[in-house]
Amino acid sequence: MFLFLFFLFTLSYALPVPSTTELISKYVVAHHMVGNTFPYTIQDWPDDISLASKHNIDGFALNIGSDPWEPDRVADAYQAALQSGLDFILG
Repeated sequence: MFLFLFFLFTLSYALPVPSTTELISKYVVAHHMVGNTFPYTIQDWPDDISLASKHNIDGFALNIGSDPWEPDRVADAYQAALQSGLDFILG
């Protein structure tokens, strides 16, 4: 038994230990319901994107419904994201 424990203890020092300084990138994405954006103007999207970015949100997951006006709001959102100069993700 002693030999087994000694071997296990010795082996544990030989195994690589993951570094605690390694950073793993993860995205933070907010769920944005396009169905709630009917009254939006073109300026509302940059405001939302700027506010989200200031709070370390990396992007919006756009929930798109079947209302005929929603594609126009999505187009506005993509245009605002492109013009923001941020690496803001829309999906």
